[in-house]
Amino acid sequence: MTQGTHFREGMWAVSPYNHDAAVNVGKHMPKKVQITDLTLREGRQVDGVSLTLNQAVEFARRIDAIGIQTIEIHHDDPEEIR
Repeated sequence: MTQGTHFREGMWAVSPYNHDAAVNVGKHMPKKVQITDLTLREGRQVDGVSLTLNQAVEFARRIDAIGIQTIEIHHDDPEEIR
């Protein structure tokens, strides 16, 4: 199996077997999936986790930049809602 555009060392954690025709025979996989990131919702509710508003916004910008379309966030501060 050769390394293709679906996997670049240090960038994506995608098995090359996901794109192997022999492995996928008979599977009916969708052409596209939608990923929802819950890090800012669930992760911020863990004891000892503390993010500033600027850190949360920076994380959301980075997640958006890689194409995650839905980001859920937990907020306590009315400023975060804005």
